[in-house]
Amino acid sequence: MIALSKRLQCIANMVPPCAVLADVGTDHGYLPAWLLQSGRVERALASDVRPGPLQRAQETAETCDLTDRMELTLADGLNYPGAERAQVITICGMGGETMISILSAAPWAVDGRRLILQPQSKLTELEDWLFSNSYAITDARLCLDAGKYYLALSVLGGEQGSVRAEDWLLRRRDPLAAAYFQREADKTAHALDSLRQAAQPRTDQSDALKRRLAALQNHLKETETW
Repeated sequence: MIALSKRLQCIANMVPPCAVLADVGTDHGYLPAWLLQSGRVERALASDVRPGPLQRAQETAETCDLTDRMELTLADGLNYPGAERAQVITICGMGGETMISILSAAPWAVDGRRLILQPQSKLTELEDWLFSNSYAITDARLCLDAGKYYLALSVLGGEQGSVRAEDWLLRRRDPLAAAYFQREADKTAHALDSLRQAAQPRTDQSDALKRRLAALQNHLKETETW
């Protein structure tokens, strides 16, 4: 059985059983290989925009004797023939704005697909886009890998949602939530201080950071009641 990093294992644990999985930006192909080996998925579509990572994924498939069930494609996001066969789509290792671009170019994904997303940035922007395009966030989980927190979202297409990922962390009393909220609050406070010292601070950015910091402080207060 192939070994996964904590970051990828968090994603793998959220993938429901399905016939076809599409893994976007597959890199070494470890995630689809593990899901195939575990029996969680029957067939995996692994794509990457770069030839190098796709070659490494090919080597992983060969080493794990999965070449008959792991289809590799050089493609940008989900822009390739047959991608719509997937019932579950995993996208991790990239920013929220890139995820928005990928999903915008694959409108079929909203048709009842399950998405497991692990954005590296622009969480709020990604959530806003999902809510505006008939996606609902139905769960969120944290993991700590090499000193960095990773937030994974379970998203369902064709549903109207409004509950944000961090609210799901509170609902499920994620054991890493308090430490995550504190780190995010510290980062936000630092960003706000830096903006205040700027020669020409922008009011809109300052207001957004203040709202973010207040929300995080409220989240922290809630974790103190657990």
